[in-house]
Amino acid sequence: MERYFFKPVLANPSLGARITYLMKLRGYSDDNMAEYFGWGGDDPVETMRKYKNNNRVPGKERLEKMANYLE
Repeated sequence: MERYFFKPVLANPSLGARITYLMKLRGYSDDNMAEYFGWGGDDPVETMRKYKNNNRVPGKERLEKMANYLE
């Protein structure tokens, strides 16, 4: 079985769009990300939603951890 790589064409190449694309590609949900990073509180997936909607930008260390997790 051959596998083909295709380069995605994102209408919006923002960080949030790239995170959303990689999460869909890997089959991860906001809950998966919140659990992996140990985000707590009343709404643990709120941080992930803010990243995906470009309302918040992750710091360098968190961004590296997210990249490794989504790799």
